Amino acid sequence: MFETLLQIFFPITCLLCKNSERNYLCDHCDRKLPRREQACLICQRKSAIGTTCFTCINATIPDGFYAPYTYRSGLKTIINRAKRSDSERVFENLGSRLAASLPEMNLTDYVLTAIPLHKSKYRARGFNQSEVLANQISLRTNLRYERLLSRTKKTQEQKKLSLKARNENLKDAFKVTKSNLNGLKILLIDDIVTTGASTLSATRVLKAAGAKKVIILALASDR
Repeated sequence: MFETLLQIFFPITCLLCKNSERNYLCDHCDRKLPRREQACLICQRKSAIGTTCFTCINATIPDGFYAPYTYRSGLKTIINRAKRSDSERVFENLGSRLAASLPEMNLTDYVLTAIPLHKSKYRARGFNQSEVLANQISLRTNLRYERLLSRTKKTQEQKKLSLKARNENLKDAFKVTKSNLNGLKILLIDDIVTTGASTLSATRVLKAAGAKKVIILALASDR
């Protein structure tokens, strides 16, 4: 009843075509969005499910990276609108699509966590979009969600910085919330991956604390 009333008085429409579909991204527009060809996060060598290739893998980088969409045009519009309007419900909708897009992989014993926002940005927005995505994946996969990371400093937007400045910007930006992650297998959720610097930095922190594996999941990437 409550959901029906919400739809009557506050109808959900697709943010691209404006049709009322009970989704912020309707199936018709979703089918037109460009999909990524999955590849190693480091060298961009093709990989069916984004597994990090054997020549790039080491103890400090992600074991894999999967993002179904290319970060441009329609999806970029939706994500930017949702962030500007503080619309948590849009990310819930997108999270269900991310969960539905997951390739077949053995995720037994994996734990979900999210790239954290700095507390000032969290207060301003009211939610962490990556955490919203992670919770939607948790609902649909029965994987446990835990807040394993916190953000210790407010960082600048990465894409505007040089490589050297990016590394300095993210230095000591993350810390683990548990002292021991020994043997843990982690799915680290982000909304978009552009430079990859944030996810790489967070992965180093998780693995330094004992995480056995870290796989990055994101909605979209321009890599």
